[in-house]
Amino acid sequence: MSEGKALAYVTVLGNPLEATYAAATGPRFTIGRSQANDLCIPHDTAISRLHCELRSQGDRLILVDLGSANGTYLNGMRVSAETELAVPCWLMLGRTRLGLFANPDNEPGTTAFEEQLYSSQGSIVVPPSSVFQSREEALLVVDIVGSSALVARNETQLIKIVAVLGQALERDLRQETQPFLKCTGDGFLACFGSADSALRGAARIRAQAARAMDVPLCSSVALHWGETRHTADGDRGGRDVHAVFALEALRHDQPAWMRWAAGRGDSLIVMSEAFHARLGDVLAAQTRDLGYHTLRGLPGEVRLFRWEGSEPIEG
Repeated sequence: MSEGKALAYVTVLGNPLEATYAAATGPRFTIGRSQANDLCIPHDTAISRLHCELRSQGDRLILVDLGSANGTYLNGMRVSAETELAVPCWLMLGRTRLGLFANPDNEPGTTAFEEQLYSSQGSIVVPPSSVFQSREEALLVVDIVGSSALVARNETQLIKIVAVLGQALERDLRQETQPFLKCTGDGFLACFGSADSALRGAARIRAQAARAMDVPLCSSVALHWGETRHTADGDRGGRDVHAVFALEALRHDQPAWMRWAAGRGDSLIVMSEAFHARLGDVLAAQTRDLGYHTLRGLPGEVRLFRWEGSEPIEG
């Protein structure tokens, strides 16, 4: 980047307490935990001191990982080499998501920008609507609770856990006609054709992982039913994808939910009313009404339920 010219503007997404806005100018723009960076993110311990940088090559914007411990993800995919960026896009560093956009008149963190750019707390940039096909699906998001602490103790443990979770979900998706699975760094987004199949997959995650792991797994799973838009390259986007990530993130505001799951030695599995309404009677009977909550991306309040059945479940 030439001095004074910004090829991108950077904002921290999804957390108003960490609202940050920076113009990426100069030939190099570094991001990391150290105060020496152009953009310093000090509170995320999963971010390396010198994590990644943006470089200019003429009018091209290049992303380079600087040998970070946990990797740099572009639109949900880990970068392994110098990668050209097309804005708008989003990056994930540790547990922090950054939005990159070109228009300096956009206020960072606005609803319009976030809905255009990304699915909250996680995964997909939405390209022009002309490339989409729409379909109603059961959406599953699983997140590893305490992944930063795992990294601090032994980063290879987190890598192994993510691999095991991915393999478990892949097995459950084999019978789907349009399976979808995407790693979000320390978790996954998966799409199923039915609510029953998605819940069975969610309930088996912990049991399957426990057989392969030598450390306890604490995970949080969100389930939602809604419309997804399919891109030409098979990705998923739309408001309901946004909403399922917001549903998983709600556990941060509801510590009693995680205490309940920990007391059972179990994963937390929470679902929206839209998902619950599509469950068969046997599975629906094993849930508890959690009342109404506000979910970013959906209008009004949404009635939520918690899975309280036993695992694994057959089907």
